[in-house]
Amino acid sequence: MNLNKERKLIRLGYKKIAGLDEAGRGAWAGPIVAGCVLIEDGLDLRKKENYLLQKVNDSKKLNPQLRQLLYKTIIKNLIWSVGVVTVAEIEKIGINKANHKALLRAFKNLKKQADFVLVDFWQDLPLVVANQGIIRADSNFFSVAAASIIAKVYRDNLMKSLDLKDNRWQFAKHKGYGTAEHLQAIKKYGISNQHRISFLSNIKFN
Repeated sequence: MNLNKERKLIRLGYKKIAGLDEAGRGAWAGPIVAGCVLIEDGLDLRKKENYLLQKVNDSKKLNPQLRQLLYKTIIKNLIWSVGVVTVAEIEKIGINKANHKALLRAFKNLKKQADFVLVDFWQDLPLVVANQGIIRADSNFFSVAAASIIAKVYRDNLMKSLDLKDNRWQFAKHKGYGTAEHLQAIKKYGISNQHRISFLSNIKFN
């Protein structure tokens, strides 16, 4: 993916473009995580250290190996941040508000202030700078695609850490999403403190 669409905004006077996206919205367990990546005027993907970034795409379209490589390159060479909303918060305020909160936290945690923010899907975020929510932005804008990679890999790593503490639910394998294996683990071991009970209310365990 190239920077052409971000460059259109840069030519309009926005010199620092941030992309926002989240991961984990539909999972049965674990936090929701938003990623934010800043693109500054002057970023050149042709430079040796950035060349791999030309392969940036929506995280769902990348194989795990390439996604990991891109994650490492992004955190090394670009300005990025994350926002994490816990299971307890999700259960308290609901998934939509939790989604908003994760995105806002990621934006707030960015070390540099953006001039313009591109958001995947959400069009009503109360951001303090100019912004636009676009459906499938993670497939069309480099900054949002990069943010999707940050969100996905960061969250996957959190789920792997939970699995290391207690592997009964095999979070490292399914990352908290609804799979047959996950369902069987819940039937066998019950619900953990990382499960979103509100998401499981309509599931038959018998």
